[in-house]
Amino acid sequence: MYFLWAAFFFLLPTLLTSYKGHTGKFLVSTDATRGTVFEKTVIYLDYHSGWGAHGVIINKALSNNAPRPDIPIEKEEAVELMLGGPVEQTAKWFFLDGMPPVMTEYNSLVQPPTYQDKIVKRVYAGYAGWGPLQLNREIAFGGWNVVDYDADIMYNTPPEKIWTRLMEKISKENPVPANGA
Repeated sequence: MYFLWAAFFFLLPTLLTSYKGHTGKFLVSTDATRGTVFEKTVIYLDYHSGWGAHGVIINKALSNNAPRPDIPIEKEEAVELMLGGPVEQTAKWFFLDGMPPVMTEYNSLVQPPTYQDKIVKRVYAGYAGWGPLQLNREIAFGGWNVVDYDADIMYNTPPEKIWTRLMEKISKENPVPANGA
């Protein structure tokens, strides 16, 4: 019996690391998040394994009274400062770069990403993060819908309309029968 437990604990780190979960997908909040910081939120999930997850909120502008970064992005034209999440809002700033996007820490030396030959100037303050298997539990309990990444929604939809557009997509893909069954 001890041998089985030893083998389990020996293999556990490998299993947790190899699980890639929902990396590269959108998390779309459900009614279960009502009244929380994640109400009507869409998160691009940059990383998800058994050890945890992190990503950025892509549909909420940073409020006017929120702290601003110490880096010179506010001098650039048309920069959208976005709320990336509740973790390290004043210390970590990110943009999403590549296809599919990868969270890249912002600094003034990094070139902003492009999409369809347009410079993407959304910079995210902070990030959303989960501990080991925490996000899996939140999804299982109905807190989040998981939706495949869609570059058109990410870059061509105004941020304030992203949640509604993805909820419409979810409703079309999973229609509720008229009789409620």
